[in-house]
Amino acid sequence: MWKLTSMTHMIGFGFVFINGLLSTQLGVIYACRSTTKEGNKTLNIVHDMMNCGKFTNSETHQLTLFSMQIGHQEVAVVPHGMFKMDISLLKSLFTTVIMYVIILVQFGSTI
Repeated sequence: MWKLTSMTHMIGFGFVFINGLLSTQLGVIYACRSTTKEGNKTLNIVHDMMNCGKFTNSETHQLTLFSMQIGHQEVAVVPHGMFKMDISLLKSLFTTVIMYVIILVQFGSTI
């Protein structure tokens, strides 16, 4: 395993790591946010379709059930039900990495 020899190397490594983490996660979170926004528009689209009145009773019933179902559930990207993929996740990742970089800087002479 390699050893960081100076404080400058540790700080530089931390910033490179943070930059790589943020750029990757920012892309993923932006895609999830866009998907969530489009998914939340679905309810309005279904209601607009129902108001046009060009459907049979069976189709109207199916649209009503679908609109009730999506109206009671929040649209979000939640991998394995553990956490939401949104800006708060990016904030927590960023603060965690910063915290560990600070710990490395504080204990840099003993590592």
